[in-house]
Amino acid sequence: MTRANYTLTAILLAVAALLTTVATYAISATNEERIITDEIKLSARMLAADNSNFTLNVPVGQVEIKVTDSDVVTILVKIENKDVSWPFSKVDLASVGLSKYIEENQITLELTEDDIKQEWQLILPRQLAVALNIGVGNADIQSLSQSLDANVGVGSVWLSVDNIDYNQMEISVGVGEIQLQGFNHGQILKERVVVSDHVSYQGKGTHNVMVEIGVGDVNISQVIPGYSTL
Repeated sequence: MTRANYTLTAILLAVAALLTTVATYAISATNEERIITDEIKLSARMLAADNSNFTLNVPVGQVEIKVTDSDVVTILVKIENKDVSWPFSKVDLASVGLSKYIEENQITLELTEDDIKQEWQLILPRQLAVALNIGVGNADIQSLSQSLDANVGVGSVWLSVDNIDYNQMEISVGVGEIQLQGFNHGQILKERVVVSDHVSYQGKGTHNVMVEIGVGDVNISQVIPGYSTL
């Protein structure tokens, strides 16, 4: 075989190997995701305390929370890469872990890697006050009856609360809209300035709800007889 034939054969083999690598990557990247699950049982001290807190930090992602009468925090997180079209931007999902900080009356959760998509599904006990810090994303919280402090850069918060009175609610949106349904027990003040929105509520309960969003919307509903919509 001549040198030219050797060169041509080498080029063809290299191209075939490259195409195989690209095809293999496309197939694996399309289906690349991982599920992380865990449970945290509340200590007797947390259950008895009035100031037990749960904090979740999510740079980019979605959060769904259901509140129950359980004494266990149930965690499910689906993670995937933000951009699978470029191999050098991929994160090794197998190396991503759940960071748990548990001390006295405080539980804090976050993932060990920021540059991924996160979808959280949580079941939380009613004894835990909830704090959410979301950079970009949405939160959907059902059956809340405890205190909530939610901060979202860009996104939305959908919140349904039980038929109880709250002490104070402060809801602020820099650019967006707030919808409030129910809460006939106390006084409601709604302020709209150009593109920003603010709602405050003063009642006679014991818990507080604070929600602040840079850009996005808030929908808070409390289904009670004769509810009103602002």
